Amino acid sequence: MANRRLLFVETTGDLLDGLPFMDGRRPLSASGRARLVHLDDAAECLHALECSGEPDRLIAHVGFCGSTLLARTLDATSLYQTYKEPQSIIDASAAKSVSHPLARDRDDWGGLMAVLRSQFRKSFSNRTAVLKPSNWPLNVLPDLVNSNTRAVFLTADPYAYLVAILRGGDERVRFMLQFVRNLGVDFPRLRESVHAIERERGITPARLVLKVSLLALDVQEQMFARVKRGMAPDRFLSLTTEELIKQPERSLSAVSATFAARLDGAKQSDAVRAAFAQSAKQPWMGFDAQAEAMANGRVRARFQRDIEHALAWRAANRIDLLAG
Repeated sequence: MANRRLLFVETTGDLLDGLPFMDGRRPLSASGRARLVHLDDAAECLHALECSGEPDRLIAHVGFCGSTLLARTLDATSLYQTYKEPQSIIDASAAKSVSHPLARDRDDWGGLMAVLRSQFRKSFSNRTAVLKPSNWPLNVLPDLVNSNTRAVFLTADPYAYLVAILRGGDERVRFMLQFVRNLGVDFPRLRESVHAIERERGITPARLVLKVSLLALDVQEQMFARVKRGMAPDRFLSLTTEELIKQPERSLSAVSATFAARLDGAKQSDAVRAAFAQSAKQPWMGFDAQAEAMANGRVRARFQRDIEHALAWRAANRIDLLAG
């Protein structure tokens, strides 16, 4: 978005299918072909071509909740093209956070978001396009939803959410703390709540992480609730990690119905078997359910009292984190 220019990259469906994330860690183009286009030219071209009426389809999620697994299962049906956590949405979020000139001008910002949304309605081989942004750019979630959007909101049971964070070890804990600091730029009440936790006398590192993580869960769910209020009930689905894992085919059917997209029963079953047998974030590795269960057991054995303390604290201290 530097100098009002957007970088368009030539890619393929096969390349995108193989990427767990589109956040720049791996090249998005096999050919290397790319072009810088001025925002005004891109918006003008979009206005001239925008006539299909195809809805934006979106998976909004809280992180550590199976959203990548859901996206990969959709891909495995060969009926969907999912865009997993594209860097362009993260860049737009960062621009909004720092009040970039594009974000301050309503027309410019509207044009930018319209162009971004249009790119994630494209697909290869006539598949149904779905955007799964990272949970990081929460501040632009309302900008990704319009009257023609169909969305799945994926969240998690608070206890399981905390276990998943601790199971990921120091790397996931560091990510969570940085995530909350980033959110605090746009949500002052969240930032104030984090500072209050940090000032608690005698708080242990584990309890600080757990309470801050619950604040992250709350601010995301509160934003989901705000966005849903502007949507027709038949245009969104609320889904939990537990429902997705325990009833994957039923969940996939509900997702497809929400997206108003075709679904082949045989392909659905095959897709569930294929995707659930792999690690969602490292698809070249198999998924070891027993190893994950053992890791969860170790987390519970070590942190059960801390988790219970954090959940009790949450129940007694719920506030509107989007206010202000």
